[in-house]
Amino acid sequence: MRKWGLILMCIALTLFWAPSLAAQEGVSVSPRQLSIAVKQGQSETRVLLIRAADAVTDLRIIPLDLTGPNGDVVLPAEAIQVALPAANIAANSLLTVPITFNLTNAPSGQFTGELLISYTGQSFTVPVTVAVKDQPWLPLAALVVGVALGIGVSTYRAQGRPRDEVLVHLGQ
Repeated sequence: MRKWGLILMCIALTLFWAPSLAAQEGVSVSPRQLSIAVKQGQSETRVLLIRAADAVTDLRIIPLDLTGPNGDVVLPAEAIQVALPAANIAANSLLTVPITFNLTNAPSGQFTGELLISYTGQSFTVPVTVAVKDQPWLPLAALVVGVALGIGVSTYRAQGRPRDEVLVHLGQ
């Protein structure tokens, strides 16, 4: 009988604590991580959805520098523009925040970093991953030149080389 009482008490406590734990969450952000893959010279905009269970004041979103895999290449924080529509959020409301990544002068590579979100004495971060790809024109041009040289060498070996050998023998 005691065993059942203990089990029922645990279930009752779980049911009473679960809503209070969800209410203490404060601020949540969706998506929890930003991932962007663009070609060099483009800009891309993503939207963060901020949910506030309680009233939030003095909301700030601060972009930080994004670094390459070895830390030697940096995408500066100035390349990230945050258009925060309001610094205060009412309780149980939503706020959409557009974030624009201007990658016009960005080097190619993969960069990782964070967006710092702070409000009235608390803060948390949103991880950011940006992959900047080169334009396809230079690799395509190198491929075309390589194929043309290969065809030229193959044609010479099949047709021009025997002719040159005959001319050399006639000259001797």
